[in-house]
Amino acid sequence: YKSFILIILLATVGGVVSLVSLPVTILYVGIAVYILGFLLFDVFTSGDSYARVRGLRPAIGIMTGFLGGSVSMGGLPLATYLNALDLDKRVFATGLVLILLLHNGLRLFALSITDLFRASELVMGVGFFIPLALGVFGGIRIRAHISESRFQQLVRGTLFVSAIKLLLE
Repeated sequence: YKSFILIILLATVGGVVSLVSLPVTILYVGIAVYILGFLLFDVFTSGDSYARVRGLRPAIGIMTGFLGGSVSMGGLPLATYLNALDLDKRVFATGLVLILLLHNGLRLFALSITDLFRASELVMGVGFFIPLALGVFGGIRIRAHISESRFQQLVRGTLFVSAIKLLLE
């Protein structure tokens, strides 16, 4: 998984650079179509077979980093991949949070050195980690009371709502 994380980090820098040249609408539609495709694939096959598609891990790493770096939407493709691995809810949530913390830290750094963030925006970005930490702590407490099947339904439902919202923007 080290190469997967490295790919995400490198693609994050590429996403930040592309932020100034690509229309956001194209990126939103692309993310939405990908998520809906994943959900359809998941309905008609086992999610585990999706995770075993050859070459998928690097592609998801690139998509996660690039979309996260450009429009801060890298968590959605990452969530589809981690969900397809059929991980225990604790492992899924911990992996998602750790990768996104690392990714967003790099994104803030890359945006600050490319002058796409002013100092005030950088402070706000760092301030984002406070509610994130509170959300993680709250999630850990709540997660213990949610069954695995309900957790999977919540993840898929959140992905579906996110895809529809992106298509409507």
